[in-house]
Amino acid sequence: MELLQNEYERYALLLQTEQGREETGAVIVPDTQPDVYGVLSVNAVCQIRQKTVREGAVVLEGVIEAEALCVTEEEGRCSFVRGSLPFSQEYALPGCGEGAVAETELTVLRAEAQLRNPRKLQFQIQTSAAVRLYQRQPLHITESVAAQPEEGIEVLTETEELTVLCCVAEKKLVAADEIRLEQSGHLLRCESEWQQEELRVLANKVMLRGELSLNAVFLQDDETISREIRIPYSQVLECDGVQPGDEAEAAYQTLQLQTGILEGEIPILSCSATGNVRVRVSRRLRVNVVRDLYSTRWETAATVETVRCPVYCTIERQIPVSEEFSADEPAARVADCAWQARGGVEEGGRLCGVYYFRILYRCAEGRLHVCERTVRVTAEEPAEAADLFCRAGLQRLSVTASADGQLCLRFTAVLQAVGAREQACRQVAACTIDRERPRSLPAPGTLVLRSAAAGETVWSIARSYGARVEEILSANRLQSAELTPGRLIMIPFTR
Repeated sequence: MELLQNEYERYALLLQTEQGREETGAVIVPDTQPDVYGVLSVNAVCQIRQKTVREGAVVLEGVIEAEALCVTEEEGRCSFVRGSLPFSQEYALPGCGEGAVAETELTVLRAEAQLRNPRKLQFQIQTSAAVRLYQRQPLHITESVAAQPEEGIEVLTETEELTVLCCVAEKKLVAADEIRLEQSGHLLRCESEWQQEELRVLANKVMLRGELSLNAVFLQDDETISREIRIPYSQVLECDGVQPGDEAEAAYQTLQLQTGILEGEIPILSCSATGNVRVRVSRRLRVNVVRDLYSTRWETAATVETVRCPVYCTIERQIPVSEEFSADEPAARVADCAWQARGGVEEGGRLCGVYYFRILYRCAEGRLHVCERTVRVTAEEPAEAADLFCRAGLQRLSVTASADGQLCLRFTAVLQAVGAREQACRQVAACTIDRERPRSLPAPGTLVLRSAAAGETVWSIARSYGARVEEILSANRLQSAELTPGRLIMIPFTR
């Protein structure tokens, strides 16, 4: 007797890890700028320029673009000191080899700068790399049996719907434009978000279309001015084997953002962004699975195994946050607020996020000050999934100064996680027939009468007696294999 199996290709998650690094570097204040006497705030962004997946590890190479807002020798004036810190980081990934796909996300957790002297700054940047390693593996499903008629094989086959991860792919995105400004000033910072408008699965391809949303913040005459900018993007990813009808989801990350003001009669904001998009494509399979089998003539031993097919899903929690706290000096007006966030998963599957805020404000005397605030947010409801990886973001950020000098921080924490809900499929993996041990059956024409016990089905009764399922169904005029406990069942033996 032969088990007939079909093979389906899928990607399986081998491991996921999150590791931290610290990068340091000295930056000299350009000769065109005045001496600096203090650091008010620091912003930094990681730019991955190359990712190399090799045996047992992944290597990330790039630069960290850091920018410090500093107090100068001119009273009440500030200047920006910028620097680039190159890095090469290796992360151990046991099991990583040929054909593996590594999803990586490198984020800045904390950015600080110390003043060594009026012409030199020392940057310390803490980064965190989250890596998920996938490997293509075959999925074997027993769908039928090839047996000789004299073996008398009875087969229990049921239809199962399985979802498999059939493709994991990533590619770079590019968006660039030059925007005319009605008024300019010092570009304090620029935040980016990739907004997806369309995702289509084609034959061996996935098409993406949307906009890069930029929020540019300028410092002009001690006031901050925001400008919303939208730049369209489109991309096509080659995804071998995907078909129309497959389901896809995409996740975006900004790798490099370059902005600057081109001075002239009409100032122009030049924006150039490079991002990374990661796409997972899933396919629903409707297959016939052999659950059990036996022979009506010989003793039979069937080995049943459980095939596990994780179904990848996205889980999101939105949590409103409101805090009021005191700064070192009573705040009269908030100039700006920069933030970084790190997502995580607590024991029990509750999503959490740690938010780092650096608030730039003016006191009543007009001097600039910085207040740092760390906020931890945890979702009350656990996420019912395994292999969770959580990213933390926010919406509707508002920072204001109250009449008594307190700082009021309000935002909505957005905790978004990718996880897997396990789908188990039981199937016959092996079967042996012992032709040296015929089944002991009643004589042909015998009719056994018994009552069904709780949990018994026509199949389980037929298997225990070595009878044929169709004969029991016909003798009892049953349409279903399910039985009510206590029902009398006739078991006929015709051979």
